Amino acid sequence: MSNIIDNQLKVGGPRETLEMFKNSFAVINSDGVVEDVDLNLLFPVPQNLQSDSATEKQKDLGNKLQRLLWGIPTWCCVDGEYNPYVKESEDSDVYTFSSAWNGPVSFVEHASMLFDDLKFSLVCEDVCNHCADFYEISNGEITSSKSESGIED
Repeated sequence: MSNIIDNQLKVGGPRETLEMFKNSFAVINSDGVVEDVDLNLLFPVPQNLQSDSATEKQKDLGNKLQRLLWGIPTWCCVDGEYNPYVKESEDSDVYTFSSAWNGPVSFVEHASMLFDDLKFSLVCEDVCNHCADFYEISNGEITSSKSESGIED
């Protein structure tokens, strides 16, 4: 298993809800352009569990909460090669980002509970090990999943 996973999250549904979702976890600059994604915006880990002054026990609790909420040990970030957000159509948006060790499956499951009229499709590609996981998620449940190996660059 590599430590970097390339993720593509496709979200479909009504434009009004798509905009609410985007505004809940995307870092948007003053020009209205999505620069990055931050899972901590939608499902925040309390600051006192992440700060430099936190005890080791508090930091451990923060890491456990992060994995529970997001499914990954650190939040996602946009690689310089990625365009983090594309409005694919009137009823579909695509987000592209990297994460550490795993794809953010728990994050998408939790987000799909809040935004229950959206459908989520997540592809998590481990380019070092040439494999990928594909998920369809809605209403807090994985409705389909598959894994493939031998993925070409």
